[in-house]
Amino acid sequence: MNYNALHTKEVFFILVLSTGLFNHVTIIPMLLESAARDSWLSVIVSVIPYSIFLLIVYYIAHNTRQENISAWLKEKYGAFAAGIIIVPLLIILFIHAALTLIDTSIWAGIYYLPRIPNPIISAILVISCYWISTRKLKELAVMSTIVLPMVVLLGFFIMGVNTNQKELEYLFPVFLNGYTPFLKGIAYSLSGLTEIYVIILLQHCIKAKVKLKQIALLGVVLTVLILGPLTGAIMEFGPVEARNLSFPAYEEWKLLKIGEFISRMDFLAMFQWISGAFFRIGLFMYIINHFFKRGKSRFLLPVLYLVIYGLTFLQFNTYDLNKFLYVYFLPVSLITVLAVMILLFVLVLIKKKRSYDRLEKTQSKQTGVEGS
Repeated sequence: MNYNALHTKEVFFILVLSTGLFNHVTIIPMLLESAARDSWLSVIVSVIPYSIFLLIVYYIAHNTRQENISAWLKEKYGAFAAGIIIVPLLIILFIHAALTLIDTSIWAGIYYLPRIPNPIISAILVISCYWISTRKLKELAVMSTIVLPMVVLLGFFIMGVNTNQKELEYLFPVFLNGYTPFLKGIAYSLSGLTEIYVIILLQHCIKAKVKLKQIALLGVVLTVLILGPLTGAIMEFGPVEARNLSFPAYEEWKLLKIGEFISRMDFLAMFQWISGAFFRIGLFMYIINHFFKRGKSRFLLPVLYLVIYGLTFLQFNTYDLNKFLYVYFLPVSLITVLAVMILLFVLVLIKKKRSYDRLEKTQSKQTGVEGS
């Protein structure tokens, strides 16, 4: 398989679809729980530390020459260092994939398929996502360029139609409960935004050199994907009611009304959600399989999917899932990603400095020989 066959925009399309689901849907209840009315301001201010993180991502990609990050680490620092960097990131991706499957099956069961047993819903999702994971990355890219414009169009559609339902005064006043909720909201916002680190795991699949402005643009898009539905939920439901909703972004579809006779078009939300879930789970499992498999085993991917499917039998409900995300997984994943990326940044920086010093010595020797 030719892994270096994608244009930058194709990789970005895949990432917007996969990470977009998390930023657009899953993380909204966490932000409302942590910061309530102030959550929208938390997202805006989180752009400051996020900009630094984007610079780190660009620096790593640029100075590793977009090589396979695992192979680069093994060559420069050995297999142990590569494992310390890569394995935690892949574990986080696996947990994200599992949580997305569980969350999607719960949501589909509550709103659309209440009489269908959850294991059947989960099995259909697993089979579909497994098929996506077995495709070439180029095929995922082509599919994303078809699906993403439709998902975006529906997003603008619901945003525009619900304009008359929004009350701007619900966004103010801020800091009624002090600054602590606002600061907590920044952390939860970053837990979704920092998922852009997936670029590092896919950098060897991109033909051209990734530019800083492209990474910055993707960062802006991911930020807007949080800010849009978050402010919409607060303005449409109020900060108190929005905080009590399990799926605020989906509930916004229920408010849709066009004239006297057109309403309840929330079935369109299923297309948005399922599209994001398929690409998110499929892409993450593809990445895990790509880094661990090394072409030696055909059973790794099926086993991983069976593990995820087995987790659905634990019978999580929405409250349990959101509590796990809020209390445990999102804080731990944020700390882990930041620690790993900073460590990787330091390793790349050290290697660059050594290369620069070696070049300087070589040039000095050549100058000395010419002088003599």
